[in-house]
Amino acid sequence: MEPLILLIDSNEETARETRELLAREGFGQVAIAATVDEAAEIAKTSPPRALLVHYEHSRAGEPVLPAGITETPAVFISENITPELASIIAGRPWYCHAALPLKSGMLAAAIDIALQRYSAGAALREQAEKYHSFFNLTGDALFIIDNLSGQIIDCNPAASRIYGYSREELLAMKNTDVSAEPEKTREATRTGVPAVPLRFHRKKDGTIFPVEITGSHFLWKDRDVHIAAIRDITEARNAIQALNASEERLRLAVKATRDCIWDWDLANKTLWCNENFHTMLGTPPRGEDIPNALLERIHPDDREKMSRQIESTLAAAETFDHLYRIMTVQGDYIHVIDRGHVLRDGNGRPVRIVGAVIDIEDLKRKELELAASEEKFHTLVDRSLQGTVILREGRIVYANRRAEKMSGYTAEELYRLPPGELKRIIHHDDHPYVMPYLEGTLPPDETVQGLELRVYDRAGAIRWMECALSSTLFDGRPSLLLSIVDVSARQKALAELRESEENYRTVVERANDLIVVIQDELIRYINHRASFLGYEPGEMLNTNFTRYVHRSSQKIMLSFYNLRMQNLYAPSIYEANLAHKDGSAFPVEVSGGVIQFGGKAADLAVIRDISDRKRLEASLRESEKRFREMASMLPQVVYETDEKLNFTFVNRSGLELYGYKLDDDINKVNVLDTVAPEDRERVAASVAKRLSGELMGLVELTAVKKDGSTFPALSS
Repeated sequence: MEPLILLIDSNEETARETRELLAREGFGQVAIAATVDEAAEIAKTSPPRALLVHYEHSRAGEPVLPAGITETPAVFISENITPELASIIAGRPWYCHAALPLKSGMLAAAIDIALQRYSAGAALREQAEKYHSFFNLTGDALFIIDNLSGQIIDCNPAASRIYGYSREELLAMKNTDVSAEPEKTREATRTGVPAVPLRFHRKKDGTIFPVEITGSHFLWKDRDVHIAAIRDITEARNAIQALNASEERLRLAVKATRDCIWDWDLANKTLWCNENFHTMLGTPPRGEDIPNALLERIHPDDREKMSRQIESTLAAAETFDHLYRIMTVQGDYIHVIDRGHVLRDGNGRPVRIVGAVIDIEDLKRKELELAASEEKFHTLVDRSLQGTVILREGRIVYANRRAEKMSGYTAEELYRLPPGELKRIIHHDDHPYVMPYLEGTLPPDETVQGLELRVYDRAGAIRWMECALSSTLFDGRPSLLLSIVDVSARQKALAELRESEENYRTVVERANDLIVVIQDELIRYINHRASFLGYEPGEMLNTNFTRYVHRSSQKIMLSFYNLRMQNLYAPSIYEANLAHKDGSAFPVEVSGGVIQFGGKAADLAVIRDISDRKRLEASLRESEKRFREMASMLPQVVYETDEKLNFTFVNRSGLELYGYKLDDDINKVNVLDTVAPEDRERVAASVAKRLSGELMGLVELTAVKKDGSTFPALSS
């Protein structure tokens, strides 16, 4: 459809004549509006290409054009141009005048001129809008500066924000007024330098800050000017300085540290190691090492695990902490701890690994000291009636004498069993629920009680064992501790009980433990040992068993009972509190299992009185506490040493007398270090006699404090 020409004329006759004139000049689509409001309504549905306004017929006091289409090209028809009309036409370049009387071609020419001006103006307006948008929205300060005078002609909002001046203040200034180096600024303006990488400028509050300047010279309104884009580079400069300082600190740290630093470039497959690394291994320093060559030095038993740890670290982790053995040039293996950090690119892919290897020989020395302390533990464990086994990575690394007796194997034979061979001595029906525990690890705070399994002893006989599992450290490494009780007799008794009610009753009645059969939560059978709870068996029979459970153990005992009745796993042995007839809590050990009683499933509970054991444990804890408190309160010096006469314990009086603090590492001090040189040989001989069992009297000596001062002392 041909674009619309909208004619506004309140005179019907002249409006008709004007439309006929437009038709003769090729404008066929013409709409006529008698008023401005009518024109506005027409424009809503048919936006006009151009407006024709018969100005002389406009109504006094009313708008000449509709408010919504003032940006449309317009031709005003009148005999003369009045001051009012002149002001209207001057407001828009695309407004024109056609004088009356209208002659052939005059009106068409006026419309073409208005349309051409509008098209040209639209391009200019778009360009100006883009310029102003960039000028006002960019984060850098922008100045338009006169080249001759240095006067600031224009600036953007960012300039006011960065320098702290208002726009009006900046337009009254020169470029040298904001420079802390005015002579350099003046010279750069004169010579037309296009870029200044570093210049120092001054803010309104006097702050001097670094900037980066790029400029472009051009002619603007007949004036030689340049636009200067100024960027505050304070943060970037500080970051560079901080990076340089950090790199210098790193360089000095790498040079000064005794740690072995390494940097693995994954992309280039190169490995850099500092001098300490090569010194530790005894290898000659090289600029770049091949990572695989270093991995081959790792002990074969540790290499596969190390490779897996590296793969898992690269897959998801940011840091790592590995313990392994590495071979020196002499062929010996040393233990090291390797700690590091993975560096990733923007997509999360690992690009570098940086780490430090720490020699742990000192740690090994402390482990030896710990071994001396653990000797007491081994003595106690070896005399225990329970079997004790320690597993690490599926291998037996410790077994006490009781475990040897239970299994029929010597400890050395058990230690030689490879990880997969452990399954051989465990009944195959028990593998699904037992092996996940034995081949894995437990969280530090988690324990497993009452794990029952069958094992083959050396003679091939099946023995029932009940285990309690917990995590521990053995030789400084995470391990699994198993406390084992041979329950073969109990299992045999239970089997016999299931087969014969008569045998069952005989065993039960002779037992020293309280034996109860619970069915539907009711006590269906109870032996004579009900007396240790203060009851006669007849009082408890056919009553709800929870009546005799102390409130502190109600939840756990009812839960375990329900699990067993649903054929679900529940610990078969655990500790709880029953309720004595007088209401007090009575500690017991409960061993539970499902049996058939009267043709229906029931819970058989064997309950052992452990009140004496609990009292003994409490007494031991109290005794240990009193001993430590007494030692700390004694005014005399009380100390303990190892066989090399290194202190392992010194009470508070001793620390204060010799001038040491509580946080000092007293374990590094030797007894002879606290004795004057002239007395050391005599004191050492006296100590040797005491160690051999010979009774000795008091020994006079001159003692040496931490600060070197001396005092006379008697040692017994």
